[in-house]
Amino acid sequence: MLAVIAWVFSWWVTSALPLPVTSMCPLFLFPLFGIASADTVAHSYMDDVITLVLGSFILALAVERYNVHRRLALTVTSVFCGEPLNPALLLLGLCATSFFVSMWMHNVAAAVMLMPVATGLLQRLPPPSEQSELVNKFSRAVVLTVVYAVPIGGISTLTGTGVNLILVGMWKSLAPGAKPITRALSSYLSKAHLKRDLEAL
Repeated sequence: MLAVIAWVFSWWVTSALPLPVTSMCPLFLFPLFGIASADTVAHSYMDDVITLVLGSFILALAVERYNVHRRLALTVTSVFCGEPLNPALLLLGLCATSFFVSMWMHNVAAAVMLMPVATGLLQRLPPPSEQSELVNKFSRAVVLTVVYAVPIGGISTLTGTGVNLILVGMWKSLAPGAKPITRALSSYLSKAHLKRDLEAL
């Protein structure tokens, strides 16, 4: 087994073969040398969690390709911006946008996509010579809104952050007979479940 791993590792480091071909080598090398059955190796390649991660990456690429995140952010901020500008409503709109986008893709990707929108809003503020302390605080609030709203949105669905996917894997291995986690974690935080846990304390 170590020889096969070293062989594939050397191909990976040297790029002797294209990386997609190298990554698929264990799929036929392990059964060929009797290390593992083809069924076991294939199951490792397409586990439920891996398929979920792959789907979330495809969704993130589609969102980035068609600028859906910018359209959504600009629509929400235009809805929440009043005449005159209400900073609290603008922050709420940016928070809602960050939360919603982060539900469907990984936190880092959502933050990277939405930070240019936040900095674009800040560029419309008065130039630095005219900035007051209030404008400086608002600038910090805009950046922190994205920074805090993205992880909060990420915990609401399984695709939002990698930690949720780790939970699914641990849940399957530690509680094999339990009902699987298949959607947002909110169903496992129902009032009856929380009440039972609080009474146990």
